[in-house]
Amino acid sequence: MNLGNLALTNGALGRHDEALPLKASALAVTESVLGPDHPDTGWCLTSLAVTYSDLGRHGEALPLAERALAVVKAALGPDHPMTALRLRSLAATYRDLGRDEDAAALERRLGPDVP
Repeated sequence: MNLGNLALTNGALGRHDEALPLKASALAVTESVLGPDHPDTGWCLTSLAVTYSDLGRHGEALPLAERALAVVKAALGPDHPMTALRLRSLAATYRDLGRDEDAAALERRLGPDVP
């Protein structure tokens, strides 16, 4: 089992405190091997952001979610499904922070058919 899978398993079990350092390490490894602008780095950023949100640390999740969107959008384009997923994740972070208008603006960009 790789580091990312172990982190995801801990998160799925509700052990977010244990998942956090594993996800941070997975991000560091991915970024050092693939670079800061690779879509997999964007995925790791989102995963770490979600864990911060799961821990109620939404302020720490926000810059990660914003960076994840920027990385994936630049690498894959604005219309790629992975970009839509990063938009959805950022919208959720905005909602967690009580920024409902910002979240709604992102969700309008996605449209009703995007999960």
